[in-house]
Amino acid sequence: MEKVHEIPVFRTSEGRRDGTRRYAPEDIRAGCIMNAILPRPAYEDATMRITFPDDQPGFNGSSLTVQFMAQVDGEPVLCAITAEALEDHFGAQSALEEVLLKAFEQGRGRIRSVCAEELDRNDGGGVVLHSGLFRVEGMEPGRR
Repeated sequence: MEKVHEIPVFRTSEGRRDGTRRYAPEDIRAGCIMNAILPRPAYEDATMRITFPDDQPGFNGSSLTVQFMAQVDGEPVLCAITAEALEDHFGAQSALEEVLLKAFEQGRGRIRSVCAEELDRNDGGGVVLHSGLFRVEGMEPGRR
């Protein structure tokens, strides 16, 4: 059985999410989590179960993306993050495959968090994470 990491939707007694996230211990130990509490907006109507298998991501040279799988309500969904996003927000110094894959591994926790939010927004269809999705007030690297 493969190991998955769920990014659950937490709800308060009034039915609103409190904005917290649960991360896998190995992501925290590996330094993938930048802040204990990420200041991202919460979505109040999330109803899907979103998980991420521990499969290795793959490089797509024709689209300059790193592709990875998510599962939405048990169904596999192909997702990707652009080289530009990995360069702008996760320290990739070039669009070379090994550099992008290393940046993905270092930012895996945050990438999964943003991906889960985007999957929720588009009803579980595949997503391509562009740089702009990571440009949220207070989320830039080095800011607290």
